[in-house]
Amino acid sequence: MWQLRTSDRGEPWTDLGEFDSVTAATRKIIELEEYPVTAVFFQMLVETKGDHEQEAFAHLEHTGLSTERCYVITRARL
Repeated sequence: MWQLRTSDRGEPWTDLGEFDSVTAATRKIIELEEYPVTAVFFQMLVETKGDHEQEAFAHLEHTGLSTERCYVITRARL
């Protein structure tokens, strides 16, 4: 499961729900941003002092092109 959250600059985070896949969460971003595309680019943090590469792939960020709203997809903790 993946959790999607959003925030405008300087505002609190809002939970947009949990999704079965990164693809499903990305579809929600495309819907909210009203993108005329079927894909978006993400940034990811890669911590160089750790040995857990899985953590790098468990936190993805996207900044809306028109709204500049930040979206974060993270692996939901069980």
